[in-house]
Amino acid sequence: MIGRWRRQPLWLRAGVLLLLTVLAVAGVELWARGQAPQLPGWSRQVSDGTLMNGHPTRLWGMREGVQHNAGATATINRLGLRGPVPEVPRPAGRERILILGDSSFFGHGVGDRDTLAAQLGARLRARGLDVDVVNAAVAGYSVVQSRLLMDEVGWGLQPTLVVYANVWSDNTFDAFRDEDLIRSRRVARLNPLVHSAAFRLLASRLARERVVVWRPEDGWPQERVRRVPLDRFSALHDALVREGAARGAGALFIQPTNRELLELDPRIENGPRAPDRFWKPYFQVFAALGACHGAPQVALTPPFRSALDRGRQMDDLFLDMMHPTPLGQGIVAAQVDAALQAAGWPGRDLVGAGQPCDTSHIVDVPTPEWFSGDGAESPQRLLFLDP
Repeated sequence: MIGRWRRQPLWLRAGVLLLLTVLAVAGVELWARGQAPQLPGWSRQVSDGTLMNGHPTRLWGMREGVQHNAGATATINRLGLRGPVPEVPRPAGRERILILGDSSFFGHGVGDRDTLAAQLGARLRARGLDVDVVNAAVAGYSVVQSRLLMDEVGWGLQPTLVVYANVWSDNTFDAFRDEDLIRSRRVARLNPLVHSAAFRLLASRLARERVVVWRPEDGWPQERVRRVPLDRFSALHDALVREGAARGAGALFIQPTNRELLELDPRIENGPRAPDRFWKPYFQVFAALGACHGAPQVALTPPFRSALDRGRQMDDLFLDMMHPTPLGQGIVAAQVDAALQAAGWPGRDLVGAGQPCDTSHIVDVPTPEWFSGDGAESPQRLLFLDP
């Protein structure tokens, strides 16, 4: 049999081998398509006033124009940030504060004039400072996405001070880590073979670093991980502060608060059942980085508690679990203003240290056991939806 095969013309043998190869590849591809593997992408683009859109490098972003914002509106500029586009190059002698964070600092549910950025800018200018405040917070953003935003947009705006407020999204327990998703999105965006289901499966199994492929038939993953693990949360913020120092930009850290922290019984705050134990390591990292870099810290739980003690109601401060009302945004602005005055800014530039900070002594808590369900409420679901 083998002898007869070898006696066949070369063109015939080559043609048969090519046909068998094509059939094998097609068979593998058909099998892979039956597995329905999906890389994260979320190419959704809309023009109906919806705030969030797919983004090629940061997973999601905001569409230019006046957009719906949970009962209010938000004006998004051509850079994909809330508010007016700041003047570039920055005028000589003008200070520029850039705020990084998630929806709590973007101003979910509040109008443009009531955001932290708007109210802080008004306060500082009332003190006679030549300053503008840029709202670079984006709903749902972790520090992984904010760092990309800084590389793509933020540093080009020439800030003299960066406010770091990414916490809630970072410490969320969800199906995937942000850096894995962004790496996977990059594979999907840059590789022409991404339309092949077989390629997507191979990428998920053979890549040196994790490439996320989700199969709908498997159901939403039950395992829960921090969107940004504690060590990466620390390293990425540390790198941002040092990058800012190299560019002459100072730093300030905000430790946010929410209803649950404000309602926490002080007798169990440090106990094993305290609900804030899942957030504390991330707050501790901010405190350690602030101490290392000489950056002011703004902890929001004490002033919000003081507002409650003075007769304010929880609904006066929060729209829901954690998004501040216009009044709440004003409290944050007042605290940042006070911290900057106490630190002597802008006379002191608050530029961080050039050397890395060691926060390895801060360890995370185990993943809680009370997470369940199919992840229907997870924003990461959007990354696997067609337009």
